[in-house]
Amino acid sequence: MRQDYINLTAYCSNYVVPYTSCGTPNKLYFSLSLSVLISSNGTILFKILRKFSKNKSKGSCQKNSMNSRIPLTLPSKYKDDSPEQYLERLISFYKKYHWLVHVLAFNFITQHEWEKFPCEWREALMNHIEKAGDNWAFSILELTSDDINYSIWPEMMQEYLRATRDLALPRESGIVVDDSIKRQQQSISKHILGGMSDKKIHEVELMSQLIKSVADEKGITSVIDLGSGQGYLSRALAFDYGMKVLAVDMSEIQTQGALRFDKKAMKAQQGTNNDLDDKSTSQPNLKHVTEKITPENISQTLTKWSPDSTEDKRWLVTGLHTCGDLSPLIFNLFAKSEKVSCVVNVGCCYNSLTSTGFPMSEYLKGKDDVIRLSSTARVLSCHSPSRWLDEGEQCIKAFDNYYFRALLQVRNLRISS
Repeated sequence: MRQDYINLTAYCSNYVVPYTSCGTPNKLYFSLSLSVLISSNGTILFKILRKFSKNKSKGSCQKNSMNSRIPLTLPSKYKDDSPEQYLERLISFYKKYHWLVHVLAFNFITQHEWEKFPCEWREALMNHIEKAGDNWAFSILELTSDDINYSIWPEMMQEYLRATRDLALPRESGIVVDDSIKRQQQSISKHILGGMSDKKIHEVELMSQLIKSVADEKGITSVIDLGSGQGYLSRALAFDYGMKVLAVDMSEIQTQGALRFDKKAMKAQQGTNNDLDDKSTSQPNLKHVTEKITPENISQTLTKWSPDSTEDKRWLVTGLHTCGDLSPLIFNLFAKSEKVSCVVNVGCCYNSLTSTGFPMSEYLKGKDDVIRLSSTARVLSCHSPSRWLDEGEQCIKAFDNYYFRALLQVRNLRISS
């Protein structure tokens, strides 16, 4: 089991690495990462491992390429932990410091958050700020640096900082990508660029190339794009890579919008002939549907919308910016459905998770003191202090906005009272 665990994380990290620059991961992650599988997901990890092990025994994974991958591991101090052991450490940390989990910067004045901190913490932080003088804002950002000297802080604060560092999952692969890999990036065809911002183009280019790479290795030619929206990713996979795509969204408005973009793309590809009929302006490899797919109905849904599928046909399930509970749904499809052989997911809006999506783990759900995260805690979990120092002035400006927002709230409260 441990070896399969290592192989699975290696399988994931291989697809994070090619899209990095200067050693820092791009925002596009192959989201079978331990940050999702471990921190929010215990039992489902074992289901994925069993499935991965079974697939591997059938020869569906190429041994040579698998051995070349480097695992995405747990924190170095706890690298030999089982998922349950690591989860128990996280739960213990939460119990001890739960009061910090619900603290947000813009509530510091209105909710008197500062007063929740121990007196010795407040004194130490204020002394640090006063010594920094006019550079006090940057001195606060520097507290997130790995090079910070913990010995300047009170013992209780040192204990907290050590625990957070020891428990933090690795955020970087540590692998430098050579220029030959970067040159392999394929641009999206001009006729399918309609509606896409520069940011979306960048994301779709990388994501579609990643999906094609994973699918090729597993011998898969069909993709389920969940939460497909206007169909930007689906079109890139169908038009540029020739993959068969079932684009699924729960909104009929989104589905109709995607169909309109499909028609524009086909007309542009075929020479802008406005007399083309609907059949001529549809991509045969791409079908947009308004559905809700679950582990329970996936077989029936695929039979309905892909009637030519054989019983042993396998799919890749993907999602770009899968909001809230959609990411857990995708992982559940992968773990529970024999129809799905692999998954490539980029989640977002984790603060929108509900009790349906978090925790996914039966192990955590079975705990008497199961963690129930408030909306404040979920918003805080989306912050990335490790990036604050790199962002510098931009980050300080954001905190300025928090400050003025808090002042406005205080003023409004005083007026209303």
